[in-house]
Amino acid sequence: MTQEELTKAVEIIARRYSDLNIKYIRQIAEQIRTIGELNAKSLNQIAEMVRMNANLSEIIAELNRLTELTKQDVRAIMQRVTEDEVMDARYLQYYAEQSGLPEDQITPEIAKQYVGADAEERLRRSVLYMAAQTDDRLDNLSNTAAVSEPYRQAIDRAVLAVHENVTSYTEAMRDTVREIGSAGMQVRYESGYHRRLDTAVRQNILDATGQLAQTAAIMVGEALDYNGFEISAHAMSAPDHEPVQGRVFLADEFYKLQQNQPSQDVDGHTFEAIRRPISEWNCGHFAYPFDTRYSKRKYTDEQLQKYIDDNKAGCTIGKKKYTLYETSQIMRRIECEIRREKDTAVAAQAVGDDQLRVDCQLRINHLSGLYKQVTDASGLTPRRERMTVDGFRRAKVPENAESGISGKHETATDENKVDLSLLKTEMYKAKFRGITGNSVVDEQLYRQAVAQLTHRNGSYKEDMTLIDSRTGEIAGRQSSSRSEFGVDYNSSLRKAIADTPPQTLISIHNHPTNNPPTGADIIASGRHAYKLGVVVTHHGRVFTYKAGNRPFTEDYFSQAVDKKRGMGYNEVEAIELTLQDFVRDYGIEWSER
Repeated sequence: MTQEELTKAVEIIARRYSDLNIKYIRQIAEQIRTIGELNAKSLNQIAEMVRMNANLSEIIAELNRLTELTKQDVRAIMQRVTEDEVMDARYLQYYAEQSGLPEDQITPEIAKQYVGADAEERLRRSVLYMAAQTDDRLDNLSNTAAVSEPYRQAIDRAVLAVHENVTSYTEAMRDTVREIGSAGMQVRYESGYHRRLDTAVRQNILDATGQLAQTAAIMVGEALDYNGFEISAHAMSAPDHEPVQGRVFLADEFYKLQQNQPSQDVDGHTFEAIRRPISEWNCGHFAYPFDTRYSKRKYTDEQLQKYIDDNKAGCTIGKKKYTLYETSQIMRRIECEIRREKDTAVAAQAVGDDQLRVDCQLRINHLSGLYKQVTDASGLTPRRERMTVDGFRRAKVPENAESGISGKHETATDENKVDLSLLKTEMYKAKFRGITGNSVVDEQLYRQAVAQLTHRNGSYKEDMTLIDSRTGEIAGRQSSSRSEFGVDYNSSLRKAIADTPPQTLISIHNHPTNNPPTGADIIASGRHAYKLGVVVTHHGRVFTYKAGNRPFTEDYFSQAVDKKRGMGYNEVEAIELTLQDFVRDYGIEWSER
C-alpha cells in the first residue's frame, strides 16, 4: 500500500467525521435560530432542552456508528499494509535468488515460504495488537469528544438572550455561533489541549498504520536476514530528521538512532541523537530493510544535499525568509484557519446571520490571498482539497471589499431565463421517458423539472427534489434555498437520506448557469449514495450522472475545468471535456438526454 493510497484511505475516513461535525454545527445553529423566533412568554425552556437532548442522542449515535465503521476500515488497511510489505519490491531479488525464479514470477505464496511461518504469525499478531490498540484509541476519542457541554452552553445563552429581550438577538448570539462554528466537535485532553475530532482520528490512524508498517518491515527484514535499514528521504524534511534521511544504517546503529542515541551510518557519517524516532510522532519518514548483499542506496549524497540546499533556500514572504519546511507549515495553518471560517459560515447560514457570513467570507478571502502569496513565492503545490467543507456556500460581499480569490472563472452566464412554453412540448417531455425504466418515476422527474424551472425562472437559486426510485414518491425537497449556485441541504433532504436505503434515491435539481453536472454534483451523489442524479438547465438541456468508483475533490475537478478553459474552451465545453476525462479516470457516468 503506497503512502498516497494510505493517505487517500485515511482522508475518506476523516471526511466522515468532518461531515458529522458539520451536522453537529448545523443542529446547534438551527436550534438557536428557532429559539430566536420565540418570545419570552412562548419559550418553553424544557421543550428546547428535550429537543437538544434528542439532537445530541442522534449525534452521539452517529458518532458511535462511525467509530465502529472506522475500526473495520482500519483493520482492513492494516492487513493490506502487512501483506504488501511481504511482497515489497525491495525483497524480490532475494526471493528470486533463493527460488531460482525470475522476479516477475514471484507470488505471495512463494514469498511467504522465505519469510517463514514464525514471522508470518508474528505479523498476524502485530496486526491484531495494533488494531486492538487503535480500537481503544478510537473509543477514547469518541468518549472524550466535547459534544454535550458546548451544545448545552449555546442553548442556555440563546434562552437567556430571549428572556432578556435583547435589542438584536442575532448580534447577541453572534459570538456563540462563531465559537460553535470554529470549535465544532473537539477532543479535549486532561492537559487542557484540544483538537478537532476529524484531525485527531486522522492522526491516530496514520500513526498506528505507520507504526505497524515499520514493525512489519523490521520483522520481514529480520526473517530474511537483512542487516540494515535505509531511511526514506523527501523534500522539505523537518530539521531534526533532515541530516539522517536517505542514509543507510546497520541494524545496531539504527536501533541506537531510534533510542535517542548518537549513531553512525555505513559510510562512516556520525549523527547526534534525534528526539523523535523514525516513522513515529507524526514523522513522514520510513526505515526500509537494507542488505549490503542485495540492496543499493536509493539516494546519492548529491541528491540528499540538494534536498538540504533547496529547503534552506526556501522563499521570502513579505520581508521574512522561510525554509520550505517552514513554508509548508504556514500553508497547513492557513488551510486549518480557512476550514474553521467555512465551518463558522455554515453555522451562520443555518442561524440566518448574514452579517457573520459576510465577515467569514471576507476572512476567507483574506486568508486565500495569503495562501496564494505563499504558494506563488515557494512554488509549493496548493492543497485546496484540505480546505473543503461540506455545505459551505460562498457569500456575496460588498463590492468595495477586498478579495484574495483570483484565477477563478465565474460560473454564471446571465442567461437564467426559462422558456416556459418549451416545458410543455412533447420534445421536452420525451427527454424524461426511459431515464429509469419506470414510467411512474420518469413522470415524477418530468413534473419536478417543470416545477423547479418555473419556480426559479430568472433566478440563480437552485431547488432539489429526492425521489424514491421504487415508488416515484417524493422523499425530500428543498425549494427555499437562500444561496445562489447551490443547494442548501435542509431537514427534509437530510431526513430522506437518513431514512432511505443507499442507492434508492434519485436527485433532480436545476442549473441556472446552464452547465452540465459539475464535480460538486457528482461528489454529493456519491457521498449521499444516490442511485442517479438528474440536472435540468434553464435552457432546456437534461443530464443524468452517477458517481464513480474512485474519489476526487471538488477543487481537483474545478482545476481540471479551469485548465481546459485556459486552452480556449468555453465553460460548458470545458466541463463536458472534464466529465469525459473523469469517466475514464474515476469511473463516473454522465449523459445528455
